[in-house]
Amino acid sequence: MRICSLVPSASEILFELELDDEIVCATHACDYPSKAKTKLKVTKSIIDVKNLSSREIDEEGESLYIIDEEVLRSAKPDICDVCAVLTIEDILDSIKIIASRTDRMKKAKDIIKYMIDKIEEIEKETKNNSYRPNVLCLERIEPLFIAEGEHSYRTNWKFISEIDPDIIIIMPCGFDDIFKNLRAVKQGNVHIVDANAYFSSPSPRFTLKF
Repeated sequence: MRICSLVPSASEILFELELDDEIVCATHACDYPSKAKTKLKVTKSIIDVKNLSSREIDEEGESLYIIDEEVLRSAKPDICDVCAVLTIEDILDSIKIIASRTDRMKKAKDIIKYMIDKIEEIEKETKNNSYRPNVLCLERIEPLFIAEGEHSYRTNWKFISEIDPDIIIIMPCGFDDIFKNLRAVKQGNVHIVDANAYFSSPSPRFTLKF
């Protein structure tokens, strides 16, 4: 069996189903588990994303990556997996679909049972919590994009101040192992500060906040 994975979620499911040896190619974004990075890359960037800012990438438009047809032809896959995953139910369904195509239903049942047990455990622990925070997920900072379901959308600080979230989760793509392995990140010493108060406008206020 020769499998081409066209989305990272499919790659992760394939590895969980112990099909890593059958994966002949995957996308540039398939980076987990680490062995996924060794697979032949079937996508390529049409712009130099590593040397552009987030805003410059946004100005290029939506289509940043394309299928490398030459690589796809040379890989000669029997199966190309693309899973549209938006919810927990989608993840479970995707596991079933991929398992049915690859004769891994027994393994899939074990994975799904484990996942459902963990979900039920969390639900049991939190069901009596009256606190339900308003959570804002930011997919990009410059420009600001809110992650919400299938489509993210552009926003601004005025809108964010109006919804006044209890929790903000900053979740940009592209934070690879280089960032994760920085000492400051490992030790929890990455901080967001008010530049106007402490750095851009030096004044006695700098010491009053300590």
